[in-house]
Amino acid sequence: MSLRKEMAIAIILGLLFGAGVAFGLRQLPGTVEKNEPVPTAQPDIAASPTLLLDKALSLEVLLPEHQSLLYEKEVAVSGKTNPLATVAVTSPLGEAVVTAGEDGTFSATVPLADGANELFVASMQNGNTATKSIIVNYLPDSL
Repeated sequence: MSLRKEMAIAIILGLLFGAGVAFGLRQLPGTVEKNEPVPTAQPDIAASPTLLLDKALSLEVLLPEHQSLLYEKEVAVSGKTNPLATVAVTSPLGEAVVTAGEDGTFSATVPLADGANELFVASMQNGNTATKSIIVNYLPDSL
């Protein structure tokens, strides 16, 4: 097939496609206006205790402070989240998973690598997750 024939076929197919789309769009408003909205039944949803207790997940890391200079090989990460939430603390060398107390406080100890360490803290409860990231700097005593 020659290039001219291919171009002619492509142009004709493009025009047919464009006309079909234009026709469909032209018919759409008439179709929508003719359809009446279908009433939907709204089920009565009684407030359940689970829905009332499922509030937003909060997370606050109290210690250590961001950009702290530490001289110990391990650090205790503590803070506050929702009561009884699962908290995971991850460092470059390890991780710890704890359950927050009934007052929402938690504390977990993780090992540190020499230099800067990014600590990830995640609180999880009822499918919700809150995360924080802080950096601490470990300086060994031998320097």
